[in-house]
Amino acid sequence: MTDPRTTRQTGTAAEITIRLATLDDAEGIAAVHIAAWLGAYRGIIPDDHLDNLSVERHAAGWRRSLTDAPPRVTTLVALVAGRVRGFARFGV
Repeated sequence: MTDPRTTRQTGTAAEITIRLATLDDAEGIAAVHIAAWLGAYRGIIPDDHLDNLSVERHAAGWRRSLTDAPPRVTTLVALVAGRVRGFARFGV
């Protein structure tokens, strides 16, 4: 039986799995988060700030955030070939 909390998209170039994030996803979430910042904010935020973003530091922050999230806050990850390629966080 398929876990109702997991969604798989097939028939595309790559299979995408969307599921609840776990502490083990913190580093992957951090890497995606930083890549998004580099793509979105280069030329807007000073380069020295962007160049000093650290996956290790951000992963520690995500671990805290995932551990201490209020009950009504959810974090999902999108996996391709078992690697985090996207995330979403929502709630109140």
